[in-house]
Order: sequence, then structure tokens, then C-alpha cells
Amino acid sequence: MGVGGTVRNISSEGLLIDSQLDVLDVCQIFPEAIDDDSAFELELQFSDPRDRRLLIRGVVRWYRLSAPEEKTRYFQAGLYLRDDESRAIAKGIIQSIRMPALN
Repeated sequence: MGVGGTVRNISSEGLLIDSQLDVLDVCQIFPEAIDDDSAFELELQFSDPRDRRLLIRGVVRWYRLSAPEEKTRYFQAGLYLRDDESRAIAKGIIQSIRMPALN
């Protein structure tokens, strides 16, 4: 079980994730307090014909969680990729993104 979200920015060293959460999602993501440099594991699922799934690991550099009184909460986090395998995956994603041809 997981919480869906969107990768907003990606580089060879990290990425920004953005997610809309309900109360159950918040409890699932934060079973205990999260701090900067908390370890994370993130499964990326692509919406391409190959339906790829990749697992990356790193640490939280920063995060924002919207106010608790809101019914729907928003979560953003800047994630730093610490291991070579996760960085290689990020580089592969970046290389697979193609700019449209200019006319």
C-alpha cells in the first residue's frame, strides 16, 4: 500500500515530490515524527506503455505539510538520493526525457 504523488523536479542528486493526502495517508506516511535527513524509500511508477516501476532511496532534505485543519492536505518534500543505484536511476530518467523537435 502506498500514497500516490507526482515528481515535480528531478536531478541526478534528488527530486521534489508533491502529493495530496487524506487523514489515512498522513498516518501511513508519518507513523512517527519525520525530520530532515530521515531515510525514505520511494517507488516510482511510470504511466508509459512499459508500466515501469523503479525503487529509489535517499533522505528527506525538507518537507512541507499543509495545515491539519484542512480536510485534504498537501505534502511536498525535497529528497536527496544518497546511493549510486538511486542516482543512476534518476540519471536514466533524465536522459529518457526528450525535448520536442523545434520547427
